[in-house]
Amino acid sequence: DDALRFEVDQAPVVVDSSVNLHFSNNKVYVDEENQIELKVLPHVIKEKMNEKSITFSEEPTLKLEENKPIYIIKGTKNTKLMFWQVEYEVEAKINAGTGEITSIKGPWWAFLTKE
Repeated sequence: DDALRFEVDQAPVVVDSSVNLHFSNNKVYVDEENQIELKVLPHVIKEKMNEKSITFSEEPTLKLEENKPIYIIKGTKNTKLMFWQVEYEVEAKINAGTGEITSIKGPWWAFLTKE
């Protein structure tokens, strides 16, 4: 099983990982050779997604893109489109080194919605 389980303050988060992880000096590294530190742990990305009204529809995935650790989150967003409550699928990417949300992709009409 390629899933990595983090449990922080009784808040378990499972992350699928296609990269090798290792632990050293109480830190998590994504690449043993280059020592790329995973500074943002999965429970933090869950909080960031909650702030954006995004709920996970599947476990986050951790990958290396351009030699940077990136969480890929697939989920749903609840919001309003004019008078109607709508829910749509999104895919978000978060830099696991900085915590920055690098992209959130949804349907073309998502710009018409309000939080």
